[in-house]
Amino acid sequence: SGDKYQFNVGGSGFYAWVTGGSEKVRIDGSGRLLVGTSTALTSPTGSRIQVSGNDFATSSIRQTRYQTAEPGASLILSHARGTEASPTILADGDEVGKIRWHAYDGTDFECISAEIKAQIDGTIQENQSPSRLLFSTTASGASSPTERLRIDSSGRLLIGSSVAGNADADNINVAGSGNVGITFRGSSSGTGNIFFADS
Repeated sequence: SGDKYQFNVGGSGFYAWVTGGSEKVRIDGSGRLLVGTSTALTSPTGSRIQVSGNDFATSSIRQTRYQTAEPGASLILSHARGTEASPTILADGDEVGKIRWHAYDGTDFECISAEIKAQIDGTIQENQSPSRLLFSTTASGASSPTERLRIDSSGRLLIGSSVAGNADADNINVAGSGNVGITFRGSSSGTGNIFFADS
């Protein structure tokens, strides 16, 4: 059938599962779980779980939740200071987690193309964890991302700045090093509008 389990004790050693005559899963000598590959990528880091493929199906990871309720499947990113045995609370400005995109540049995957990061935005207390989301992209000619937009713990939208504007008009703040503006572009049969209303 071509299905077998392989154990290699020579060199770095590994466990491999083979089906249909080809290897499908491997745990290498460093404890990394490799799916669809026998060689771990180490740029930008040697992640503990790696999935490789040559199309959408073989390179994607799927989670599905079946439940008669509103919530869907979850991706959970957690962070604590201290150790696993003795964790401590995070401080203002600490990362909670991030998602990064890395594109191959002809040499490796070191450079970050884009990033979404969650940070603590204030003081953590029991059952209270104020946070902000930072959205970053990498400019042409640059090798690292720059923050472009953030949503802070008060729900304010800050574009091009990490500092809120006037206290009476700080829901949306737009900043830049040169000319700054907002464009509203409607269709050929519509118009761009701004509406002001109270409750």
